[in-house]
Parts: sequence; C-alpha cells; structure tokens
Amino acid sequence: MDIRIIGVGNEYYSDDALGLIIARSLRDWQIPHTQVIECDGEGTAIIDAWEGATIALIIDAMASGATPGTVFRFDTYAETLPLDGLLSSTHGFGVAEALALACALHRLPLRVLVYAIEGMCFAFGHSLSPPVAQALPGLITQLERDLRSFLLTRTGAYQNLFL
Repeated sequence: MDIRIIGVGNEYYSDDALGLIIARSLRDWQIPHTQVIECDGEGTAIIDAWEGATIALIIDAMASGATPGTVFRFDTYAETLPLDGLLSSTHGFGVAEALALACALHRLPLRVLVYAIEGMCFAFGHSLSPPVAQALPGLITQLERDLRSFLLTRTGAYQNLFL
C-alpha cells in the first residue's frame, strides 16, 4: 500500500495556501508508507501526483459559500462527491474536475479522501484567515485518524504517527 497526501494550493493567496501548509507540516512527520506532495492545484498535476498510489488523501481550501472555517471530509467511494459547487476549486480545473476526469480515464487510486476547509480570503496574502486557522486542528485530527486506520490495516499493528 502506498499512501499519497496531496496538499493543493497557492501560497500567495491567503486561505488557498491551506493544503500546502498542511503538506509541509506532515512531511516532517515521516509517516511510513506515505509520500507527501505539494501541488499547485492544476487538475492533471493532481492526477499525476497520485499515480501508483493505493490511497490518495487530498487537502485543499474550498469556496462553496459555506461558513468560513467549515471542515469537510469526502470519501469518494462512500458518498457522491458534490461536483456542482460544494467542492468548487479556486484553481479552475481543480480537485473535483481531476477526480471526474481520473474516474473517466480509470486512473483513480483504490481510495480517495478529500479534506477541505471553507476559506474566507483568497486575495493576495501570506496568512490564513482566522476561521481557517482555527479549523486547521480539526482537519488534522480527521486526517490523523484516517492515516492511523490505513496503516493499522496495512501493518496489523497500531502506528503512533504523531509523536
């Protein structure tokens, strides 16, 4: 099993940097059987990033109209991914479109989870808005729970990832 964590975003546009910020912090954890990748959000780059992976965990900011700071988790095999606005990308052809294209091309990993926080500010800037920054620990907790579950399934033993 190979797990890819794909942080999507643009570090120059405030909340859009969310995926990159999380990816950079996770890279330091050196999680077994896991590769952490930063991606600018271009759809085909996202597909290339998960190539060869069994599980892809994608992290991005959202602009769906929900309350800023709302945390989302979509398991694309357990539920229908809302392609018509809920997972609107700030990248044009982004995560939702990449998933739809990869499905049509039969290039999806066995499991894909998408984690997102509804953004508030996508203007030029280098810091997350307060609602996104406050929601960050909740998203990381969900991601940690899923990673533990995947690694437990793979190794048959509990892995303490976040010492």
